[in-house]
Amino acid sequence: MKETPVESNGKLCFSYIRFSSKKQELGSSLERQEPIAAKVAKEKGWRYEPKFNAKSLGVSAYKGDNKKTLESICDAAKQGLIPQGSVMVLEALDRATRLTLDDAQDLIKKILRSGIEIYTDNNKRHLTKESLNDVTAVIITAVELDAAFQYSNKLSNRSTGGFKKLVQDAQKGKRIYFGGSMPTYIKGVENGEWVEDLKRKNLVKTIFQDYLNGKSKSAIARDLNEKFIAGKGKSSLGRNDGKQWSGTSIFMILTNEAYTGDFTYKGIKIEKYLPVLVSKSDFRAVQYLLKQNTKRRGGSTKGDVISLFVGVGKCVCGASLLCRKSEYDYKGKAISHSYYQCNAARLNGCKNMSKGFTIKDGDLETDFIMRLKKSPKELIGESQKPMKDNSNIIKGQIAEQQTIIENAAKLLKKNVAVETIAKMMDEATAEIQRLESQWQSETAARLNHDNSSTNIESLSEVIKIAEKTHDDFELGAKRVMACAG
Repeated sequence: MKETPVESNGKLCFSYIRFSSKKQELGSSLERQEPIAAKVAKEKGWRYEPKFNAKSLGVSAYKGDNKKTLESICDAAKQGLIPQGSVMVLEALDRATRLTLDDAQDLIKKILRSGIEIYTDNNKRHLTKESLNDVTAVIITAVELDAAFQYSNKLSNRSTGGFKKLVQDAQKGKRIYFGGSMPTYIKGVENGEWVEDLKRKNLVKTIFQDYLNGKSKSAIARDLNEKFIAGKGKSSLGRNDGKQWSGTSIFMILTNEAYTGDFTYKGIKIEKYLPVLVSKSDFRAVQYLLKQNTKRRGGSTKGDVISLFVGVGKCVCGASLLCRKSEYDYKGKAISHSYYQCNAARLNGCKNMSKGFTIKDGDLETDFIMRLKKSPKELIGESQKPMKDNSNIIKGQIAEQQTIIENAAKLLKKNVAVETIAKMMDEATAEIQRLESQWQSETAARLNHDNSSTNIESLSEVIKIAEKTHDDFELGAKRVMACAG
């Protein structure tokens, strides 16, 4: 329904409408509140201006989720965007707030002090800035605000009590279906037992096993999408929402602890509650591998490859070295190996290497270790130039910002452009903090750099560790390490 202004020579008014849940939008709440401001304007001889109307639909006043909207109305009044003395018409005061009495009073005071007046249709009360010093008005308003809070608080406690009882029953072993919070293979509860989608249950197991066997998230998603085309009906291989699989949707499954049997509902963990699809050791291994993969650049469409030089190694042409993974069958046995390849050569852009030239990852890593053994000083350089000391420059910049703050403080005492000056002081303070942080970081880096030449002998420990953990760059070993942890 399009609203039009009610013309009058009197005071300007507008409406503020709020209800707590989206379900109320389907009821009468919106329909009931919308015509109130126009009706009040006719009764009072005010001018109703719909362009200033504000709504907080499906928003809780008990939690203060609508507070920003009300504060923006205050700001608009202070900036002259809404005329001073304009009236915000409410169905009742609890449309504006259901906060605790102290916080609710602060919010009402802020609105009135901004120059916005409040009219509540349910009791025909009109609050203005002068009402803040009217004892009767203050008392009546306080009673209304407290009643609104107590009502919502009672409902909240009732809801929380019901939730706590459900969780307590679940912790005692009772099968309770928590709706959308449950893994998608759980369809409900029947005769005290879980109703399970066995095909989807097996799909989850397959995803975890494929990832542990070296497949990347994107490779798993691609394989699933090849067996299932979204939009042509759901199947055991499709996502629960009928869309295509992606690396993100695979990640959501791989990081869901519920598949180990431990279920968390609204922050409360219920151990050994669901069927175990993945052992905890395998789940920990997957989390470890996911963490390692996020630290590593590069990879392969045939599976992520753990490598020592990915993101670090360079071809002589300057392009990055990619680590690829090759898989093939030999006499019925699956064979795989990893190798390095110049990224530019792969695209026929390297002048030094052909497209087909590759280096086995083990050969490159072994060569690195042997060179490190032979001459560590040659690899990192015997002499290092000291880093430039920027301390004096940074000190000077800090002094400039301190001068700005001192001058601004003098202007503040004279009440000159208070808001602008205060903002200037805040910015100068933030810049000083940034410069001090930079100074500390550069000082630490310079000390580490200058002292590194005295620590070359410690590279012998690096060599020992590199030899000992050389095989750990293989995926299977990484899994064993994670399980042991």
